[in-house]
Amino acid sequence: MMLRLRVEKMVCGHCIKAIAKAMQTADSQAQVNVRLDDKIVEISSTKGEDEIITIIADAGYSAELINENFA
Repeated sequence: MMLRLRVEKMVCGHCIKAIAKAMQTADSQAQVNVRLDDKIVEISSTKGEDEIITIIADAGYSAELINENFA
């Protein structure tokens, strides 16, 4: 599953590392692409949408789904 999320409180490299580490801890095959200027995180994972949002929340960031699956 590929999701695009907005993470408003993501402001620096530490934020990016925290989100990427949390995702890769939960799913070692997860691919995380971050556009810090846009506050956008694109995640490819075997985890579902709710699980991904919870993983990011547990890392200390609120995430909002921008759109459902995209190619």
